[in-house]
Amino acid sequence: MSSTTPQLLTSPTPPWILEPGWRWVTVKQFSILYCRSQRRVQQMLLCGDMMAFGIATYQDPMGRWWLRIPQE
Repeated sequence: MSSTTPQLLTSPTPPWILEPGWRWVTVKQFSILYCRSQRRVQQMLLCGDMMAFGIATYQDPMGRWWLRIPQE
């Protein structure tokens, strides 16, 4: 996976196992880190805004969203 191209990942294997160098967070964690409501983050995921901002996303088989953020 290219670090410059955001992607919607749908692999059954979680991306943090395939690429352990990246940090993946839940919608709740992302909303706290970036001072947005969870509802707003979910809306941005559904309409594709996250990918437009260069944030790769992953939806696990249970339907939960994960977002890749830069390492600190």
